[in-house]
Amino acid sequence: MNTRLTLAILLACLVLVPTTAAAAEISGTVTTDNGSTDGANVTIAAVSENFTAVGDPVRTSVSGSSFEAEVPDAPVHVVRVARGGATHYAVLREDNSTTIALNSSITGRVIDDNGEGRANTTVELVDESGFAVDRALTGDNGRFVFDPVESNESYQLRVSADGVPYQETVNTTVGERNVTVTTPAPTDDISVLSVANRSPAGHVLQVLAPQNESGVPSIVETISLRNMGERPFVGTVSINVPADAQPYSGMVDGETAQYRRAEGSVRLNLTVPANGTTQAGVAYDLRNRSFEKTLQRNTTRLAVVMQDYNVSAVGHSENLRVGNASISLLTNDEPLRANDTISVNLSGARAEGPHMDLGTPSAANANASAPSESSSLTPFPTVPVFGGLAMVVVGGLIAYRVF
Repeated sequence: MNTRLTLAILLACLVLVPTTAAAAEISGTVTTDNGSTDGANVTIAAVSENFTAVGDPVRTSVSGSSFEAEVPDAPVHVVRVARGGATHYAVLREDNSTTIALNSSITGRVIDDNGEGRANTTVELVDESGFAVDRALTGDNGRFVFDPVESNESYQLRVSADGVPYQETVNTTVGERNVTVTTPAPTDDISVLSVANRSPAGHVLQVLAPQNESGVPSIVETISLRNMGERPFVGTVSINVPADAQPYSGMVDGETAQYRRAEGSVRLNLTVPANGTTQAGVAYDLRNRSFEKTLQRNTTRLAVVMQDYNVSAVGHSENLRVGNASISLLTNDEPLRANDTISVNLSGARAEGPHMDLGTPSAANANASAPSESSSLTPFPTVPVFGGLAMVVVGGLIAYRVF
């Protein structure tokens, strides 16, 4: 299991976009109570529902207080307006026009446990769609200002202090909003973490059909962990794996991460902001066509997604059922509890027809005999999109992809 398999997964999941598309007229107004928006740069990206680019972005500018441009037609259009070092966004799904009203401001302080201001601390402003809008450096008293910003928007203020992330949500109205971001010392109490109640699932096991003659599948398992406490969590999290599994990669928030093997589990170092969510994952090869897994945490919704398998022929435990989706998956009706066990049997369930085979992966086999402490890892084979199981991308990553 290595880069070849990752490419196989990507090829299997890509949505083909026509090279020619009808045009759409996108227009909007950009206003501010603080000066003029005339000349502000506007970029419009036509994208699929999964934020795959449809053609090249189109660039124009605000004339007076309005703009318009002809762009490729697409399910979604993302508008980016750059003004004064900040970038403001609008995501259009049903409409072809938008109004961006920059008539609010956010002021505040970043303070430590003792109420003292944290100077020279970076504060990032992220909008409710997950786009990074602006960033500021705090002054001597920990003060910062974002001006102007949109009104009627839910922003996140993200702060990193001593390498630990903190965040605060601010709902803006017309005028100034003042907020204090506290940065208390982190905790390593694992009990503050729970599986996020995400739609469609906070806990996902992606079963990958074998890509070589072994006939044995692999699993990419991801869990969205939410910190329910008032302090950031900084510590070690373990993820149970089937007894005969061979782990070969770890992941934290989409990035390959160091991991440690323990009996029946994989351990990852994790940082989760207070009231925030971090995604942890592990990839492992199976030795058989069936597996059993004991859950460590209560889970409202779990999904077992299968590539190249006939889900109706897959055997499974009674606490799972075939999901009502356009892709092959198993899910649960009742919430699952810690120490509940799920089981899946893939014997005889391989889908008919050609299967992708890009050769015999070598990295996984080599890694199977590696020492229990690992630092330089093969890339984590994250499957980017499984229909309705698209992952939420935040912090400006979408902007990086589509523009």
